[in-house]
Amino acid sequence: FYVANDLVKGWGGWPFHSITEDYEITKWSLLNDIKGYYCEAALIADEQPTKMNSSKTQRLRWVKGHNEIDSRDNGKLMKQIFTPGTKNLFFKLDYMFSLVPVLFMLVGLVSFFIYSGVILIISICLASEVWLIALSYMLKTFLALYGILLLHTSLGLIGDRDIIKLGFWKKVGLFFYFPYFMWSWVPVYVKSFLVKTVIWTPTEHKSTEDVEVMKK
Repeated sequence: FYVANDLVKGWGGWPFHSITEDYEITKWSLLNDIKGYYCEAALIADEQPTKMNSSKTQRLRWVKGHNEIDSRDNGKLMKQIFTPGTKNLFFKLDYMFSLVPVLFMLVGLVSFFIYSGVILIISICLASEVWLIALSYMLKTFLALYGILLLHTSLGLIGDRDIIKLGFWKKVGLFFYFPYFMWSWVPVYVKSFLVKTVIWTPTEHKSTEDVEVMKK
């Protein structure tokens, strides 16, 4: 973010200190109808975790931070949404629900997959022919969820093909791995409601691979 100097002076310093301060300032700007600008050409180098556990820790902080800001500000946002003549209505609705619709879909599909698995195990134990139906539902649910995430991955790879500097086989690996990475958001999201406090901890970065090597 680049923030206008007159805003910082008006605050008397930087007032955003949550564990997801970028989301906090975005929500504040929306509540106060502060106009922002998106720079499509901006490219920002960023180190990402190289281990799944480190990634889950980082994303738990993100989700917990989002939840805390939403629980604090969504009441104000809801009031503005139902106020006649409110500005930026679409964006306020979007931030009101955030990722909830997508996560509900993922949780629903995963829950149905687990339910079908339980029915499969029970039917096999009881020597019932229902196991074929349960297995069919499991496969259909898995393929539907995996297919949706593959489509999502494809759109990203195609839309950002000039930006994603990876070799062909690395892109193939990313194509099939990314749905699994997206599935891992479900336990992270559930855990965010089970833990009371999440503090900021350094994210482990140990990759020393050269960028030019990654392009091959």
